[in-house]
Amino acid sequence: MRILPARKVWQVILLQLGLTILVAAGLLMSDKVLSVSGLAGGLAATAGNAIFASVVFRRHSKQEPGRLLGSYYAAEFIKLALTALIFLIAILFFKKVSIAAMLGVYLVVHLASTFFVIAVGRE
Repeated sequence: MRILPARKVWQVILLQLGLTILVAAGLLMSDKVLSVSGLAGGLAATAGNAIFASVVFRRHSKQEPGRLLGSYYAAEFIKLALTALIFLIAILFFKKVSIAAMLGVYLVVHLASTFFVIAVGRE
């Protein structure tokens, strides 16, 4: 398994943020509700990955694999909680929300990160 350096991981997160903004702008041409919903979904994916990266890429000693594994579990839990919180805030505070657009953009941004990792990893 090849692990990307932290700098490249942050490049992937910035690409996710850019994709989120691009898709939300595209949806704005169709409907404001779709755009805001898509923005919430994309931000949920991007923010979750950013939190995960910030927790996992803290300095760890190579002699402490248990601590590193614990940070992965903690990071994943925080990521899931933040994602759920962003979805909940969007649903509760926006008058109209398109669940399909929110989940659709969330999935697109999440799945696109795989391609971003491949692209950034080749540099």
